[in-house]
Amino acid sequence: MNSPGIFQGIIRCIVIGFALGLAACGGGDDEDNGQGGAGGSQPTQPTPSGIGAAGGTVLGPNGSKVQVPSGALAVVTAIAVNQSAANTPPLPAGLTPIGQMFAFTPHGTTFATPVTVTMPFDPSAVPAGLTPALFKTNAQNQWVEVVNATFGASSVTGQVTSFSDFQVVAEDPGVASAVVRRTYTFSDLVNASIGAVGEQNLTRGAPIVSFGKDLVDPHEFGAANFDSGFAFFDGTRLESDDIAHGIVASAVNGKTLQVATEAPRANANILGEVVGSETELIQRQAFLKEEEGATLTFTLPLVRIETHDDNISQARPCDPFAECDFIRGELNVEVKAFTGNTEFFHISGIASVTGFAQNWHPSARTVIGSSVPLWNIGDFEFPVTAGPNGASGSQAVLRLLAPQTFSVDLSSLNVGQSFNIRIKANAHAHNRLGGPPSERPVSAGAYINFESPSGSGAGSLFVANGLKELEAPADDPDPPPPIPFPPLPCGSNPGAGVLQFSAATYTTPERDSPPTVLVTRTGGSSGRVSATFTTIGGTAVADSDFEPVNVTVFFADGDSEPRIVEIPIVADSIAEADETVELELSQPGGCVQLGPQSTAILTILDDDTGPGPSGLDGTFGGDGKATLAAFGGDRSGMAVQSDGKVIMVGGTFSDFVMARFRADGTLDDSFGDSGKVTTPIVGSENSLPQEANAVAVQRDGKIVVAGNAFRRQRQGDDADRRLRKLAAAGSQCSSSAA
Repeated sequence: MNSPGIFQGIIRCIVIGFALGLAACGGGDDEDNGQGGAGGSQPTQPTPSGIGAAGGTVLGPNGSKVQVPSGALAVVTAIAVNQSAANTPPLPAGLTPIGQMFAFTPHGTTFATPVTVTMPFDPSAVPAGLTPALFKTNAQNQWVEVVNATFGASSVTGQVTSFSDFQVVAEDPGVASAVVRRTYTFSDLVNASIGAVGEQNLTRGAPIVSFGKDLVDPHEFGAANFDSGFAFFDGTRLESDDIAHGIVASAVNGKTLQVATEAPRANANILGEVVGSETELIQRQAFLKEEEGATLTFTLPLVRIETHDDNISQARPCDPFAECDFIRGELNVEVKAFTGNTEFFHISGIASVTGFAQNWHPSARTVIGSSVPLWNIGDFEFPVTAGPNGASGSQAVLRLLAPQTFSVDLSSLNVGQSFNIRIKANAHAHNRLGGPPSERPVSAGAYINFESPSGSGAGSLFVANGLKELEAPADDPDPPPPIPFPPLPCGSNPGAGVLQFSAATYTTPERDSPPTVLVTRTGGSSGRVSATFTTIGGTAVADSDFEPVNVTVFFADGDSEPRIVEIPIVADSIAEADETVELELSQPGGCVQLGPQSTAILTILDDDTGPGPSGLDGTFGGDGKATLAAFGGDRSGMAVQSDGKVIMVGGTFSDFVMARFRADGTLDDSFGDSGKVTTPIVGSENSLPQEANAVAVQRDGKIVVAGNAFRRQRQGDDADRRLRKLAAAGSQCSSSAA
């Protein structure tokens, strides 16, 4: 897309540390690897002490020790504390070791109640500007912080529920050290039917899991007509190379995030060709609330969707299921915060550019479920410029005008309560004009960047105060669904407005683009209001034709931005009748009223070609038949033109005969003489059959007719094979004998 420098700079985010207890910290491997090591002296207590259910204290070198309360262990365990750095992973960037590393063994030992570990600590060894912290390794052999550690004049103590290696460090407050977990996929959009407006199937790639390291992963989807160079947070670059890429990049501390995808060059008229791509990243982080006034802000600095089409701007047959989205770039952004099964912050939206040539349609909407608006089209600029071929092509760019910053409301959390953040970024691009007759360059790309373009840090992904970042959950599945949300209390709010669907009916195909269903708020925007959106019935089958939806729609005080609803459609290759899904708004909350369009119908238009019904088509000729009295003979031939008109040929005792019918079975009176053509082949003196029994339509529209012409001879009858060519309108061009 020839836009160098789209992603520049490095986000910097300040995370202020605080202390609170971890419920559990995993251990390392089961074997004891703490016997000595290059980084420490030999243990002063070589013989482990057996500790059982009664508890006890085990001493180590230089004042180190562990205090095990009664009931923490069910069986007697030989516990030892040693100075050792053997077989430990390197510390993450931004952590400076202070003093010796200690191994509390056996690694992997877990306790029913927390035990207290103590290690020596010298405050004067902490460099200026840094803060002390206590770290331990977890079950994945990664360093995580013991957030409840207490530092004294000569020692540090902390409570843990498992054993591993421990190290006192000096920490840069501007560098997060907890583990950020990411799962991402690169997926192909594969052509599943012939034609530029045919069906496409998303072939989802295998999930890739990444944590504990910087992530820069460029994936190749195939050759591209346009592609862009990328600058990553670590200073590396991917230069423009005529390859369509999917890009996922994220720093180890989670403070920068880049997601992009480009549509490859492919032939949309060939089954199995990759005509689009999708890149998706899910990133998880965890925080603990230490102070009553803790704050967390989230910033989305850069969104960019770029489309190109250098084909001649001419009329095209539009896709009946979409707004001519032959070329499409789309971005989906979702940020959720939840604790347990309770979701307390949700913001999500869709932005897209669809179209072709100079016919582009931009869109930006907030998705249902968002507690506050994400964006609307007014937050973007949309320049459309001429492409390389001048007036016959164009380039369209949808670009966020300014960074969008949102505050995560933490007032519902208690001090000492932890919560998770889940970011989902999805970039989608497709090109349904690849291949003839669209030989000129066509492309689409979509980009999300969660780092400051200027590198100033002003566009940080997260800025936290009064919070401590924790290790993100180890499990990859999505967080559990939120518990049912009760209606908001009404109170005194006469200007709350009316919630309803934007239309009584909607349609969608069985394809990759989600349906556009909008919930609107009109007649007032005072106060926070809500309603429940549900798919309740219809002829479509839940989980077979569509995925059922039951979600709460929120509008903030003063918020009247429509909410777009995504109802995932399950595509199949079965030809069937169109099906319906009934939509309902219910349980209004916050004094809002439901409007007359509190219900709507979504029709799923079948886009599969089947064998068709058996029997005659009653729409053709009125009863499935078209006839011409005394015209045509016993034998005949037929050809169908590209516009659906039907040409029939036959014969009489004196002529080849031909007629053309419209697609509905009526005679086409613009052809020949009122729809018919009669052509003598060997002269009227011969009263033997002249039979046209084959017909073909050339690319230039001319019609070729073949048949037999019988000639009466003295010794009997003789038959000639005859060819006759006619113009598209039925007038004669030439004739020949074979």
